[in-house]
Amino acid sequence: MSILTNGTSALLAYQRALNVVSHNIANANTEGYSRQTVDFVARVPEGLAARLGGSGVEIGGIKRLYDEHLAGQVRTNTASLQEAMTYHKYAEHLSNIFADPDVGLATRLQGFFDAIQEVANDPASTSARQVLLSESQSLVDRFREIDAYIEGVAEETNSQIATSVSEINQLAGSIGELNRSIAEFGTNGQAPNDLLDQRDLLIKKLSEHVAVQVVNQGDGTVSVSIGNGQRLVVGAEVERLVVLNNPLDPSRSEVGYTSDDGAFNISKQLSGGILGGALTFRREVADPVRNDLGRLAIALGSDFNAQHGQGVDLYGELGTDFFEVATPGVTTHPDNTGAATVDAAITDVSTLGTSDYVLRFDGATWSMERFETGEAVSLSGSGSAADPLTAEGLSIVVSAGANAGDRFLVQPTRRGASELGLNISDTRRVAAASVAYVSEDIANKGSGTISASGILDGTDPALLNTVRIQFTAPGVYDVVDETAGSVLATGVAYVDGGNIDYNGWRVQISGSANPGDVFRVKSGGPGNNENALSLAGLQNRRVLDNGTTTYQQAYGEMVSGLGTKTYTAQMSRDAREAVLEHAQSAFDNISGVNLDEEAATLIKYQQAYQAAAKVVSAAQDMFQTLLRSF
Repeated sequence: MSILTNGTSALLAYQRALNVVSHNIANANTEGYSRQTVDFVARVPEGLAARLGGSGVEIGGIKRLYDEHLAGQVRTNTASLQEAMTYHKYAEHLSNIFADPDVGLATRLQGFFDAIQEVANDPASTSARQVLLSESQSLVDRFREIDAYIEGVAEETNSQIATSVSEINQLAGSIGELNRSIAEFGTNGQAPNDLLDQRDLLIKKLSEHVAVQVVNQGDGTVSVSIGNGQRLVVGAEVERLVVLNNPLDPSRSEVGYTSDDGAFNISKQLSGGILGGALTFRREVADPVRNDLGRLAIALGSDFNAQHGQGVDLYGELGTDFFEVATPGVTTHPDNTGAATVDAAITDVSTLGTSDYVLRFDGATWSMERFETGEAVSLSGSGSAADPLTAEGLSIVVSAGANAGDRFLVQPTRRGASELGLNISDTRRVAAASVAYVSEDIANKGSGTISASGILDGTDPALLNTVRIQFTAPGVYDVVDETAGSVLATGVAYVDGGNIDYNGWRVQISGSANPGDVFRVKSGGPGNNENALSLAGLQNRRVLDNGTTTYQQAYGEMVSGLGTKTYTAQMSRDAREAVLEHAQSAFDNISGVNLDEEAATLIKYQQAYQAAAKVVSAAQDMFQTLLRSF
């Protein structure tokens, strides 16, 4: 009977529909679950005499409410937010250290120069000299501590890279397994909705680690790619990522993509997610800041040493190097086939940059590029000792034996802060006095004055001798080495302001000198503070960035630049978080389970089920009546 068929089909259809609604309600809080709906379709009618009669209802399918475009936006914005959060987290760590007056470098720099000024105020004071050495050691320690902190953050990014690579591999393997199961289910004509949800959730979790590209395949599977189209998952086939040590800088972890030819570095091709954030932070913040700090240490140490060497200590000797200063690091690529070696030196701190460089040989000429960006750097010279390669404050000598394709990594300032050291422990070794301490005789009648320019040759054995310059006639003077008891020159024509060079030093006399006027050049005694004043004056000397920036200005720019990057990262994080919330809300409006709506649907299907049951009961009554009538 048609009424019985209609009622029975309705009972079965609404029973299944109630199952779907209850499944939605049960998974209302299940992460990644997409609401499912039932499609009711009329069954194929049966022939009834001369006309067709209805034969009830059946389930045409159970589909999940899912918008691929919105899901893609959620994945993209998830990757973008995680990248910004990771970048900001690490940048904030460094920014807090540099900006903290108790932990940063600014206080120690000021204390160091204040101590030099105290020595200049009282150059014979042992206590003032001891304070200088103590402040110098504190400054060195602070450079090293900050460098160690930056290195620790860099190691943390390496750990994060390894963790993300492991997570990506696990997620990719699970996506591949689900692809296999989905392809098998696809043959029976019904979409495996719960498996699809699980796969989409895994892809979203994958996007938390790296930006992904997803392409649907004809059999219900998807392919997932990263970077510049490197396939991570294709159907059930899965490729693996590995962690590599950079061959030129083994301290850096890189992301490798495996292929038939082995693993190759794809770090520069990756973006988005925790992995992209860690890589970007290292490239844009950690490495430049560490190099910048090293450059400051090298410039301060080199400049201070040069001026200290212009002075005389309490032993009456020329000043030795006050600081130990790092030299550029050079690493040879393990695949080099030649036997050449590279020796790099810093020749001009004013033009010294903060980049690391890759030096390449093509078989005929050398070229250089920035390690991170590959940007070409202007390079001159042949590389020999007589004609070294020069670029950005560096001098590079390359030995013979290089083959085409050989590469070297040159890191001029990477070790600058970690290898800065104090070279003096004896207070008497502080060279506060001037080598060329000049004076005019009190009995001079003319208006002539003498000034010192500095040392021309620190190895001259007579450098510290006392020399008398005496005018013997108008415009004529003699030069006598009083220490050695010898005449250095007689009848020298006077040139107002002209250079007077003897015994390895240079002075100038300006103005009008009368016959009999005497000027002396001698090494400073215990009470002389001329070189200490020059050392204190280095605080305001513009040394870096082509002679435009002082030490403290350079450090201030480091702090402000890091603070700007951190603030920008925070703003980017907040903006991306808002965008993701909007995208997620739009997606949830379609795919999310609304319990009020499901409750209303449940009542509707329940009433329909009860009505169908009454139809079946009526059909049974009719059938019994028909049987009794016969």
